[in-house]
Amino acid sequence: MHLDPHPLAHLDPRERDRLNQVTHACYDMARRKLGSAMASGHERGRRIAMRLMDEAVSTGQELQRMSTACKPGCDACCHLRVDATAQEIFGLIDYVAEHQGAAAMQRLHTRVDTFRAAMAGLDREARLRRNDPCPLLQDGRCSAYGARPLMCRRHHSLDAQACQAIKDSPEIDSNRPASAVVDMMALAVLGAYLDEGAAHGMERTHWDLVDGLHEALNDPQARLRHESGDPAFVHAMSAPTA
Repeated sequence: MHLDPHPLAHLDPRERDRLNQVTHACYDMARRKLGSAMASGHERGRRIAMRLMDEAVSTGQELQRMSTACKPGCDACCHLRVDATAQEIFGLIDYVAEHQGAAAMQRLHTRVDTFRAAMAGLDREARLRRNDPCPLLQDGRCSAYGARPLMCRRHHSLDAQACQAIKDSPEIDSNRPASAVVDMMALAVLGAYLDEGAAHGMERTHWDLVDGLHEALNDPQARLRHESGDPAFVHAMSAPTA
């Protein structure tokens, strides 16, 4: 499943202009808040970015006077491939270690290794057309929901049945029914996080989440490279740049 690359294409021109003004204001506000946070470290910036993303998605729904079809136990989106920054990937690992303990870390390590083995040799397009569950998915819920990446936080749908159909037929290239307003405000926060992070020396590359988790869990040097400002991952698949 792919995101709509032109979420404003079907809007009235006046509505499009108004939304552009709102999203530019959202971006500027996020840059200011993230600038202060990043001055205290990249991890502080990540945590503030998560809060800003949740606020942007909520505000977008309020502006449109609508609600999404997403609810606990609806896990179709957790069968999609996700990209995340190295900071987010290490944040996920630290969240599981801190909140769930050693046994949960071992289970995560096993699931990630199993998932990664199933993906071995597949290129990005082939991976996108599979519907394997995320290694962090347990009993229909994200086991690291509080630390989920910005791309997961941005994701939403207006039709749960459409999401299920995409999950059941991952080989079909289809866009989820989504709100253009929510999408654009979320993209503004994501862009602000990447831009402000880069201004503070944070690596802005997006990596395949499972690849990144696999390398982070199996190569202690990955975190050292990340903390020294070098690209964290050597073998993980990176996302194409816009």
